[in-house]
Formats: sequence, structure tokens, C-alpha cells
Amino acid sequence: MHPARQRFIELIQRPDNRLPLIEAVLMIAWEDQGRIDLRAALDVLDQLAQTAAAPVAAAADLHGRIHALNHVLFTQQGFYGDPQCYDRPDPANSYLDQVLARRTGLPIMLALIYVEVGRRLGCRSMDWRCRAIFWCVAPIPAKMCTSIPFAPVRSGAAPSVCSRSPRSTAR
Repeated sequence: MHPARQRFIELIQRPDNRLPLIEAVLMIAWEDQGRIDLRAALDVLDQLAQTAAAPVAAAADLHGRIHALNHVLFTQQGFYGDPQCYDRPDPANSYLDQVLARRTGLPIMLALIYVEVGRRLGCRSMDWRCRAIFWCVAPIPAKMCTSIPFAPVRSGAAPSVCSRSPRSTAR
């Protein structure tokens, strides 16, 4: 059995609240690609969190922290959803190490990065929900704030969930 598969099996046997999801997803990439630089992928997530730390900490509330994280990941770092990911599938869009390196991938991979960077910053209230696409959801009293990590920000685009834009919208 491939060592990545063995490690994956060990990881997924843990209770949900102790499952290192990032490591498990990297094990899938390792087995499928033959090898990956696990430490490098984890370092990229650390660097993203370090880059976002000051802007997120400076925000006054959860809504502001989400906007700050959106700005860092989607504007400064350039993450975006590959618009061809369903028409012309590319396996690299589903390998976390490749998505981190290329800054593009499937919505679920971008949501995973978003939630993980938020978790590393102490934003543990972020969650994700599956609808037609993946949303990162943060409960804010009296409203729900969602961020859809897929399309790049387009100047002049309406801040609408329907635009599939990575900005947050309050409902």
C-alpha cells in the first residue's frame, strides 16, 4: 500500500474535530501525483496566514475580518476559480499543493484554503456549506455573511452572491 494511502487511512479514522483535513487532502495529492513537497504546501498556508494576520487583526468585527481575508487571498495573492475547471477538467485543480502553487483550482479547494487560513488566524467560526458551489459561511448576529471563493474580483461588479465573486455579502 502506498504510504500516502496508509497515512490517509490513519488520519480519517480520527474523530471529526481532530481530523487534520489539510494533511488528509495532501495525502490524496501525494498518492495521485507520486510525490509532493508536504512541508512546502504547509509553509505556503503558514505564509498566507502570516500575510493576512495584520489586516484581519485590524478589522473591527467578524464582517471586517472576512473582508480583510478576502482582500488578501483574492486580490493580493490572486487566488481565483479556474473557469474551465468543469468544461476541461485538469487534475491540478484538485490537488491542494498545485492549487497553492498555481493560485487557481476547484471551488472546494479554494474554500478549503480559505477556511484553513481563517482557522490559522483564529477565525474558528468560519465554516463551509455546499450549495451549487462552495460557500465559506460565518455567522454574524442577525445576519449571515458568506464568501464565495471562486471568481476573481471584477472592478465594478455588484457585490452579489449571484456574481460568484469572492467578496463577502451580508444577508
